[in-house]
Amino acid sequence: MWLPAIVSAVHLTCLALGTAVLLLRARSLAGPLVVEADFKRVLALDNASGIIALLWMGSGFYRAFSTLEKGSAFYTSSPLFWVKMGLLGVGWCFEMPTMLTLLRWRKELATDSLPDTKNVDRLRRLHHFELAAMVGVVFAASLMARGIGRAAPPGAPEVRTGAKIYAQHCATCHQPDGRGMNGKLAADFVGDKTRLAKPDTVLLNSIQNGVPNTAMMAFSSQLNEDERKLVLAYVRETFAGK
Repeated sequence: MWLPAIVSAVHLTCLALGTAVLLLRARSLAGPLVVEADFKRVLALDNASGIIALLWMGSGFYRAFSTLEKGSAFYTSSPLFWVKMGLLGVGWCFEMPTMLTLLRWRKELATDSLPDTKNVDRLRRLHHFELAAMVGVVFAASLMARGIGRAAPPGAPEVRTGAKIYAQHCATCHQPDGRGMNGKLAADFVGDKTRLAKPDTVLLNSIQNGVPNTAMMAFSSQLNEDERKLVLAYVRETFAGK
């Protein structure tokens, strides 16, 4: 379990550092750009921004599309994941003019000439839009992790309510498909028929008190008795017949 925690920490740290560096780069663009050192300061921040962005996006895609944590099904089944990807694309579009301009600056400095700064004010404003898009990414990711935005399956109202509880509290480990990464991360309700062959009293006790010596935690403080019954009803309805 160390690797998922490390990758998650890298991802979140890069998000914080990237935001700080973008703010510093915008501030440097707003400052006086009259000598070579001024331009080199902006380019140094740009280098840092690029490295952090690669680490941030790399760790994010690794978490989403490997078997490291929730698995790709958890992400791609959520509309908010695609909202997040769209906002990331918007942020990239705002970044492109700055990237192209700073590439030109590097070439001009290499020829011992000071770059043209006529578009600096526009680039600085684009930084603000880029940061706004990144804030949207954070909100989308936070909502997605809590199961918000997932469509409830057809069925009885109690099953639909159970689906929401499952998405918020259970899908992270057991996965949206109920397979728990084929039992590698959590109990596989589909592949292992013995899991749901147990009586309700046993399964409800596992939800309430957890299962010793496993990753199954107790939900007695997070779900009341009715909610525990609802999520079990959803699990049986959705996975028992597969």
